[in-house]
Amino acid sequence: MSTRTGTLILCLTAMALLAGCDNGMSPTPLAKGAPAMAAVPKELQPPPLPILSPTALTGDAGDGRVYLRWNLQIEDDRVIGWNVLQTAPAKRTLNDKPLTDPALVVRELTNGTAYTFTVVGVLRDGSVTPQSNTVTVTPRDVGVAKLVPIALPERHGQELVGGERLSFGEFKDIIVGADGAGRWNYFETSKVVFPDGQELLYDRYRPIDWKTADGMHLINPVHFGNGLDIGKFDARGLPMVIPPEGLRGPRPAASADADPGHAPLEQAAAAYRHVQWGTLHPFITDPLTMSQAGKDRRNDAYPKWFEPTIDGDRVTFHYWLPLDAMGYKSFTYVLVWETWWPIQRERHGTTYNGLARLIEVEMLSAFKDGYQVMINNGFGPNGSRQGVKSYSTGFREPGHEIVDFSGDRNKSVIFQYPKQPRQGSGYHPAHDALQGSPLIFYDWGTGSLTITARSLYYHASNNSSSYIEHGADGVWPNLAWDMALSGERTAVDTVEYLYTGDVRQPLPQRYVNARFEAYGDVSRRMGVQDVIGSVCMDAPHWQIRNHGGPVEFGKKYPPQLKGQGLDTLAVYHDLWHAVPITVEDEYRFDENHDCNPDLKAMCKLIKDAGYMPGFWFRPEFTKTSVPAAMSKKIPTAEVYYGYSGCHYPDLVPLLKERGIPLFRENPDWVRVRKDGSMPVNTPYQWVPMSLATDWFDRIIWPSMWMSAKLGFERTLVDGGFGGMQGVDYAPKFQGKTDMAVPAQPYWWRMWRSLEHVGIKTFGECTMGWKGANVVAGGLADEHYAWMFQMGWYIGCQGAFSSPEGTHKLFQLYNGVGFVRDNPKVAAVRRYAIEFHRKNPAPDWIEFKDLKQLEEIEYKVPVGDSPVAAAGTRTTEEKTHKIKVAPWIWTDVIWHYNDGTSVVYPSFESIDWDAVE
Repeated sequence: MSTRTGTLILCLTAMALLAGCDNGMSPTPLAKGAPAMAAVPKELQPPPLPILSPTALTGDAGDGRVYLRWNLQIEDDRVIGWNVLQTAPAKRTLNDKPLTDPALVVRELTNGTAYTFTVVGVLRDGSVTPQSNTVTVTPRDVGVAKLVPIALPERHGQELVGGERLSFGEFKDIIVGADGAGRWNYFETSKVVFPDGQELLYDRYRPIDWKTADGMHLINPVHFGNGLDIGKFDARGLPMVIPPEGLRGPRPAASADADPGHAPLEQAAAAYRHVQWGTLHPFITDPLTMSQAGKDRRNDAYPKWFEPTIDGDRVTFHYWLPLDAMGYKSFTYVLVWETWWPIQRERHGTTYNGLARLIEVEMLSAFKDGYQVMINNGFGPNGSRQGVKSYSTGFREPGHEIVDFSGDRNKSVIFQYPKQPRQGSGYHPAHDALQGSPLIFYDWGTGSLTITARSLYYHASNNSSSYIEHGADGVWPNLAWDMALSGERTAVDTVEYLYTGDVRQPLPQRYVNARFEAYGDVSRRMGVQDVIGSVCMDAPHWQIRNHGGPVEFGKKYPPQLKGQGLDTLAVYHDLWHAVPITVEDEYRFDENHDCNPDLKAMCKLIKDAGYMPGFWFRPEFTKTSVPAAMSKKIPTAEVYYGYSGCHYPDLVPLLKERGIPLFRENPDWVRVRKDGSMPVNTPYQWVPMSLATDWFDRIIWPSMWMSAKLGFERTLVDGGFGGMQGVDYAPKFQGKTDMAVPAQPYWWRMWRSLEHVGIKTFGECTMGWKGANVVAGGLADEHYAWMFQMGWYIGCQGAFSSPEGTHKLFQLYNGVGFVRDNPKVAAVRRYAIEFHRKNPAPDWIEFKDLKQLEEIEYKVPVGDSPVAAAGTRTTEEKTHKIKVAPWIWTDVIWHYNDGTSVVYPSFESIDWDAVE
């Protein structure tokens, strides 16, 4: 099929879909557009996509060995394998030919000697990528984990007598090896005692007891749904979340005020029944896994348990789960391996001990549409939610989120809106994912539990919840990974569960230490920025033309900012960078074309004035509807400020005259549905684009490259939450792959490419790594200042708009939004900028004179819990009284891993009149 013919058919298909005629319509194959750079003159072509290093190399010690693991690189088909390099104490390559599995056990090492390793990717032409992050591991005698026999109950009439029983906290006589119907199976039950004294008990394919070395039980022992589930994606390649009561039509939007275009929900037929219909289960993505509670279990569709294997202090549980996939149940399985081992972390004054959990699966190679791996475990002291609070920050108002899971209902300190567990944001990037919030922090006064993941290669939903309404105790992180690789054993992720019963260190210091560690690890392992992109910036909209053009703007505008305490001057929507697909190739490829020389001169003037130039960017959408984008002209272009405000070049006349030619020529760049049809009901009614296609090669990468070449150093990536959900079918329809691909690895490539060209982000939305986290400030955040670090605080209202409040945010290593205000706040900003110029980003911070004040009481508006399964208010009143005991401190010490430190002094100790 020719490109022109295919484009015409696709236009007609898109029009039919938007008219509501997609039911029963046969899918139309997408025409393949021109190769990425074939139509671009060679002299204008930018460098090829950057060759990026492998990511997330981690290492664990064994007896005379080290266990290494790193991420795949499916986002770059030039990489065919990897070499592992030992760089100390001696340099050597550890493999003779490129490894095709991203893991290696290095053996015959000397205990007590520190070894350092790194990994390089091997390309098709034999060259290698830059090196990954390094890891240094010291092998040691780790001991040997032991399998302990389980005493099983005996049936006496209708009762089970004897056997292993769990009794702790509110749980009494929980029978091990028995389900709710009194059935038991010996081969489904295993107990492990680790060398450090921790114990783990598996029953019916799930952990039901984790006993720490100090005797605390941290997993809910009562069965609730399957321990691990596999979910399937809907027609868009996005998860459809099934509540415990079943799916009864479309789920409601997050709130009455929510934009329905953001709701990641797919209409389901009224009579739809999923494979676990009628069974008790958590919120799960439309399941492929059959219920392990006994429903639909047959001789040829039955879960299978294998005897665990021991490797030093590591134990691997292996089992098969039956699937209802592609219309078949019998003989259809997913193979699962879960490897656990003890780990320990020293977090600057508090020791955490716990367990690492590597999850691996093998899906049948015939299943090519992607799948979601979900683990279902409830946590809490003595297996209960009682007294547990979660602490986090996010891109909502208020920016702090503290959820108390005690009582009969979910209750948050400041109420927000109901949020489905495992629900993301559809085509829109989401921050309710480990990629956006990489640390889960639970505290109950006498202990703390943190949950992190090492790989983060696949989008991992992260929405803690309790299932009180469904008779299940505990707090459920609801982790779910979006994957697509099938036909081979593949690592999902390694989750770290770390616990401490040592609470001598105050809660704010414990929380900050864990947060700096987790966010810093993401930066280091993933190769993204580890510094704040901007201390404080100004971002005028549509002011360049008003000042006479880019050069005049560069001359006239910066002097207006003198003395305000800013380090970044960004421009939004004025430039072609905001909508790069709408302009000719020359803008992206030729720095001497049209307005580009003026933009380069503007950036130089801004830098000469002492500011870093920034721009606005949106990589995952074409900013218009499918009908408009597919048309030869867009006569209504002036109604959208994103077009009408863009004058370099003047965008509205171009769109009215010839529309977006590159879109019409390359419809296969769109993130299409499973049948190849165009997406509908998308966020903003824009067209989601596939970062796994030549859209990235032809539009996004050249735009980033040219932006850096013109002198831009900072960017605000609108919608840039750290997690891109679901799987992408576009490469399959292009013929590049024979299956769907997970979206998140390509999202990571975009972030890492920005770092590669030297452009750092400072917003708009949260990325879960050091220096790039963003929060939207709101009511009562001033009482929780200690929860905000390593990012950008938007909305310095209330107490944070004062000099004292702004200074606190800077002490904690934050950037802040700019509001023209009194001279003393400007002095606070000037002080912060100078402090950043003299001192690098801290590796962790320490509060001095940290103490908690007496409780204060005030009223807050009432809404719905952000983690509840539905709108579960604690009161129907419009306002609610809460009590808060604020924490205060004086100095904050910025610490570095080399042992040095510097003091960010308290507000009261600075002579502000002397600050230049």
